Amino acid sequence: MQNKGFSTTGNLPSARPAREQLSKLLADLAKQTPGMLHALLAAGDGLKLAHTMTVDEADKLAATIPPMYALVKGQFAGSEGGVRQIVAEHDAGLLFICSAGGQARNEALVGTLLAVLTTPQADAGQVAFEMGKFVKSLEDHLLVAARRNMVPGHGL
Repeated sequence: MQNKGFSTTGNLPSARPAREQLSKLLADLAKQTPGMLHALLAAGDGLKLAHTMTVDEADKLAATIPPMYALVKGQFAGSEGGVRQIVAEHDAGLLFICSAGGQARNEALVGTLLAVLTTPQADAGQVAFEMGKFVKSLEDHLLVAARRNMVPGHGL
């Protein structure tokens, strides 16, 4: 996977080229991983960054995964280490969630989450392994600028 030349925090004239590249990389991940149906990258505040599903499905999943991640993280507050992965099992398949941009070390940045949906027959170990490889290859590029509280009528 080529990860040079784009960053969601870079100096691109628009986020569209970076998002299109990320969506292509996610599509490649899904194609090469048996049983993987869809993948999504979302900012820790619920904003979708790239996905392989419909816009409505991506919006719903992007809004759902940060609170799930925060809930699990909160259960282990004060413990050593961090949340590596969350797996939800349903009759229709598996949902995997992991941190993709690391924990933001700067309050002006938020971390990124990777979510993957699979078939019920998917090999969970293989899916987790492929997700880990994907995240490792892009981790430094997946921190995004935090959205600031906006006062109506006062511009950006």
